[in-house]
Amino acid sequence: MDDETKFVFGLLCVLLSLPSFTSAWIDRRFPYTAVIMLIVGMLLIVPVWLASPGGIPLQDWPAMIINVIAKIIR
Repeated sequence: MDDETKFVFGLLCVLLSLPSFTSAWIDRRFPYTAVIMLIVGMLLIVPVWLASPGGIPLQDWPAMIINVIAKIIR
């Protein structure tokens, strides 16, 4: 798996953890699933972020997401 794909799947995991955090907070329970998704997402994002010199600029994120979607469709 290339770095772009790891980064995009990590972003997806982090974004999918947010509704779970909200649901657990409303139900006043510990967000086990959200924490696991957040950890998995960060484990995918952080190595890619650190490997690229200067990090990954925010303006490059949409192009990366579109490239990964295009790879999956092909």
